[in-house]
Amino acid sequence: MKKVSFLLVFFLMSAVPVVSHAEMFDGARAILFGKVKYAEVCESVKPPLIIETNRAGANPGEWPTTPPETWPIGAFINSTNPNNGWPSLISVSNGVGSAGAFFVFNPSNTEAALSVESDGSGKALSARNTGTGTAGKFETDNPSNSADVLGAWTAGMGVVAHFNASNPSRTEPVLKVEGGNGPAATFYGNVDINGNTNVYGNLSLSGYINSSTGPAVIIGEDLHVSGNLSKGSGTFVQPHPTDPSREFAYAFFEGPEHAIFLRGTARLENGKALIQTPDHFRMIAGNEGITVQFTPRSLESKGLAAYDVTKDSIKVGELANGTGTYEFDYFITAKRAGFEAFEPVQANTHFTADGKRKEEFERTYSRDEMTMRVMRALLISNGILNADGTLNMDTAKKLGWNVNENNFYAEQK
Repeated sequence: MKKVSFLLVFFLMSAVPVVSHAEMFDGARAILFGKVKYAEVCESVKPPLIIETNRAGANPGEWPTTPPETWPIGAFINSTNPNNGWPSLISVSNGVGSAGAFFVFNPSNTEAALSVESDGSGKALSARNTGTGTAGKFETDNPSNSADVLGAWTAGMGVVAHFNASNPSRTEPVLKVEGGNGPAATFYGNVDINGNTNVYGNLSLSGYINSSTGPAVIIGEDLHVSGNLSKGSGTFVQPHPTDPSREFAYAFFEGPEHAIFLRGTARLENGKALIQTPDHFRMIAGNEGITVQFTPRSLESKGLAAYDVTKDSIKVGELANGTGTYEFDYFITAKRAGFEAFEPVQANTHFTADGKRKEEFERTYSRDEMTMRVMRALLISNGILNADGTLNMDTAKKLGWNVNENNFYAEQK
């Protein structure tokens, strides 16, 4: 059969008859219920255009290098005018249904239902909504489907995803992520956050950190966490005041309890003193487990004792019925009220590969950094990791973990 060019202009919103010029390529079928007005399309039970093909491609997912008329596709729409600023395809719906739908009915098909590529400097895919609904929605209805609902990656130099809200009066989050039993969001790599971030629930960060890329998460504003925040180790850092090439890092003071402290200086008069704690300490501290330490500021001191201790006040006396008068320092420690039952030995929920990718878990503890070296050694010691740093699948199976052994980055190639 003779091969001809293929040009299609199809716009449902117009009241003008549809203009068409379509003939069949070899092995393809084009059906056009031609010159149909908009009102007739709405009333018709048949779609105004059906395009089918029975050709088979040898390389699914790869663009052919042959002319378009030989491609194993149902339709090819091309805009060849370099000055044309309009889209090659416009689909409009004035009804209650979607303007476009893409389906894959073959269960053995591993390709995307919709593939969008661009060699230009603009967006490959843009979604905009001027109404009241969402601009984009991604769903997976199969409960046994373990694949990602939305995958985004780039081999370029720009960001993988950019979310921006330009309405200055809005109060809702720019990005809201909700999850079931698993994490609401998992980030592989560096995450930059500029602005306030609210986290309701547990926050687990497994970024790839080394001296050249910096921390996995950089937060330029305040961070408020309503749930638990867990870490392998921690420091606060500040600039060096005289050496711009260095900085100060102080490690956190840790312990097996939720402790609070109050310290200061008081004065002993004739061997006695009364320390009254401030209101904020009394409201936070529990009634049990309060301890006090003293440092006398006198060489003649016989020593000090706390002989009556509550969260409201501390009665202090000099040992051996001493009658000294001098200053002393005190350090009061108490358990935070409501957290007295905290247990430092808990079920493993932070160092588990359950529900994670095997290569993600292994990469987290592969870094040559002090904290990760310590963690890696402990995980090798308890059998979660093998001696070479790989996940011990026998341990994972014994603990009932569901581990995804597919390589995320290999899937993207």
